[in-house]
Amino acid sequence: MKKGLSLLLAVAIMVSAFCMTGAAAVTTNAAIAPPARVNDRIVSFPDTQPYIDSNSRTMIPVRFVSEALGADVSWDNNTQTAVISLDGTTVKVPVGSKTITVTEGGNTSTVTMDTKAVIKDGRTCIPIRFVAEALGSYVGYSNYYNTVEICRETLTKDEITRLRGYD
Repeated sequence: MKKGLSLLLAVAIMVSAFCMTGAAAVTTNAAIAPPARVNDRIVSFPDTQPYIDSNSRTMIPVRFVSEALGADVSWDNNTQTAVISLDGTTVKVPVGSKTITVTEGGNTSTVTMDTKAVIKDGRTCIPIRFVAEALGSYVGYSNYYNTVEICRETLTKDEITRLRGYD
């Protein structure tokens, strides 16, 4: 009886010690997507939260970031496609596809993403870089703040790169 109690106590101490170390935090946080910041404002996701998919890509509901950039977002139910428009550029994101269509100045091109657009909890989620860059934004990641950064109005890509070079 004492031996079993001692063993149980030893296991409890080991589990507690593990939970108090950074090892548990790293394991837990690996699947949590970083927040997104558009033009220095954190984007609020009222229902579906960003997440990391099976391809290790950060998937973000496209509506909220697109609207934070000033774009109009609509849904074509017949083709299951999110349609984002800003300043004469239209981006079509069909669910289940790795390809988005970008129309700008009458010219249409396609961009291949590295993972498919999906619907999660009623929201179209994609790796936001592809839509944001098609709309003329710079997309980066801040290791310091653990944040996806999207800039359209404040700084150019070259200015951001130069500023990141400073200590």
